[in-house]
Amino acid sequence: MCKRILTIAAIVLAVSGLALANTADVTQDGTDNAATVTQTGTNNGAAVNQYGKNLADIQQTGSTNTAQIDQGASGSPVTNFHLPAYPSDWWMGAYIVQSGNGNLATMNQKNSSTYSHIKQDGDGNKGTQDLGASISQANGTYSPHRGVQIDQVGNNNEAYQTTQSHFGCYGIQDMQIEQTGNSNYAKQDSVGGMASTMEIFQEGDDNSSTQYQNGRWSTAHVDILGSNNTTDQYQQYTSYGNSGQNEAYIDIVGSDNTANQSQTGEENNADIDISGNNNTACQTQDGSNNTAVIQQTGDNNGSDCSECDICVGCCNQCQKGSLNKAYAYVNGDENNTCQCQNGNGNYAYINIIGDLNTAQQCQAGDLNNAEIYQTGDSNVACQCQNGGDNSVITQTGGSNYACVNQGPCACP
Repeated sequence: MCKRILTIAAIVLAVSGLALANTADVTQDGTDNAATVTQTGTNNGAAVNQYGKNLADIQQTGSTNTAQIDQGASGSPVTNFHLPAYPSDWWMGAYIVQSGNGNLATMNQKNSSTYSHIKQDGDGNKGTQDLGASISQANGTYSPHRGVQIDQVGNNNEAYQTTQSHFGCYGIQDMQIEQTGNSNYAKQDSVGGMASTMEIFQEGDDNSSTQYQNGRWSTAHVDILGSNNTTDQYQQYTSYGNSGQNEAYIDIVGSDNTANQSQTGEENNADIDISGNNNTACQTQDGSNNTAVIQQTGDNNGSDCSECDICVGCCNQCQKGSLNKAYAYVNGDENNTCQCQNGNGNYAYINIIGDLNTAQQCQAGDLNNAEIYQTGDSNVACQCQNGGDNSVITQTGGSNYACVNQGPCACP
């Protein structure tokens, strides 16, 4: 065991007098640690603390940037040093690259076999990685093993990634945040990880996305092109045997939209696609093997179904039980849809073409089938079914009203 402590301070003489230049502090405790610090501008600060056998690299081109890498701790050494020797080999280490001014990047690798990377091109960006899971490494060949990465292009963006622990054999190996624009916010929190994926891609300004995932073999994906959008995804397993296997996808093209997804259980699938502005979409799944799909094309579409009031407190789609399926396709403006399923094996379908329509479905039982088709404007359709029922409402024209109730309902 050898211990090396290196402190480097440089003072340069500026034209106007004495000015403080860049400062780098490197602490290494262990064997075969490697740290590289390259700083070009002025008033940059870099710190590397390595305990065990680790690889760290910091590069800062502009001025007043701050970067810190912590790998292990005193008395708790870790191993994060492996460069790929061939295309399918694993990659471990810590990398920070900042090109603009006033950026802040911090990275804490608390466990072994981890690859993490922060790249920031712009001014005033913040990137933080707090990594407690083991075996979150990258691989150049076997997708989706890309480790933990942040890539921000623009100004005043914020990105935060946390891995609390590994689940099964290893931690999450595909955790990505990519933000292009200004003042975007992204946060990811992984408790489990094995064979799971968390991705946030935001292009525009003032977008905000958060993800929480606890389980294995799960996927949370957000892709945004626009500004002032807000998304949230929550995934929580309930059975250790399946341990999640939930999939949630949000794709937005437009501005001022809000989309939320919550999955508690196993093998659920949720998908939200929005093209337009000022839309609201939310999905909750509590159970297993449920499917929920929302597609909104237009503006100001949401889930205000007060005209029917049979799904009080329900968002666009609520599923409690197993093997339920809900689909809502909306093309127009200011439409509202609600689908609540409390039972097993239910099917709900809504298709709207027009404006100012309301469609609401509540299925509090098993094996129900409900379908609503609306073509026109200002139509209202409500369905409430108790068990084993079938209802189809078709409205063509304007200002039509239809309500079907085939038994006592208790939704949501």
